Amino acid sequence: MTRGKTAVVGAATHGIGECPGESSLEMAATAGLKALLDAGVELSEVDALFICLPDDMFAGLSLAEHLGVHPKFTDCNRTGVLRR
Repeated sequence: MTRGKTAVVGAATHGIGECPGESSLEMAATAGLKALLDAGVELSEVDALFICLPDDMFAGLSLAEHLGVHPKFTDCNRTGVLRR
């Protein structure tokens, strides 16, 4: 990818807020993998993660670890309310 260029390559959802037996991190990982499949992009090509989870302020790092990737950049736009 050329520096200074942006591309939107795939989109997906999984669970839409609820998936019994799955954590928010697992839901995000599944949605992300579906988006990569939609885009025809391999997990090994991922160099950045942008994620929003209501219950993990380090979700970018957590997702990277969960997926086994080493991105150059992560961002967690933490919004929402965690209700227990």
